[in-house]
Amino acid sequence: ELAQDTAWLSRLYNNLGLMHDGLGDRTQAMSWLLKQLELGRRLGDEQQEATALHDLGFLAVGTQQSRDYFCKARELFYKAGDGWGVALSCLNLAEGYIKESDYEWALQLVDEAMSIENHEGEAVEKAFINQTLGNIRAAQGNYDKALEHYQTSLDFTSNGQGDDNLTPDIYLEMGKIYQKLGRLDEALAYLHKGLQLAEEMDFRVVI
Repeated sequence: ELAQDTAWLSRLYNNLGLMHDGLGDRTQAMSWLLKQLELGRRLGDEQQEATALHDLGFLAVGTQQSRDYFCKARELFYKAGDGWGVALSCLNLAEGYIKESDYEWALQLVDEAMSIENHEGEAVEKAFINQTLGNIRAAQGNYDKALEHYQTSLDFTSNGQGDDNLTPDIYLEMGKIYQKLGRLDEALAYLHKGLQLAEEMDFRVVI
């Protein structure tokens, strides 16, 4: 009973953290996720600890602390036997390296994510992997290859297998590429579609 109660409490802390983040209250979000992290450490629950660290990585995105959170989450997900968690941590770490133009490290992390057997979130993982590969190729200026990866990611999300939360970003990234290629009609269509989906999902979007 105690294990069930603490697992429920840990999920509650996590949900409260994510809800406050969705409302734009980063301070409260971090407070609840730190509570989840503390509870996981106290209980020796590597899965809950890893989940809290992974979500803290999102809150600190763009900082060295974010990378530290994702690295530690990846390590603990490995220990907990959670392949899906490992893959997500790798892909989020890769995004940080893309921003630093360190594409070699980013690709190594994508390769690591691809090497993990994951049946639970396989379609979502493939969508996320292709989005990340698209981001790498776009940053390298290989726009044709980037568009291929983005379209593959969209194929996974549009048929209900993937994560709809990825979709607005993908449309927006494709729109920006079409703009760079001078294909303005397609650029406008994709940018408008991305914004429409983002508004429907109540996302905060930066173009």
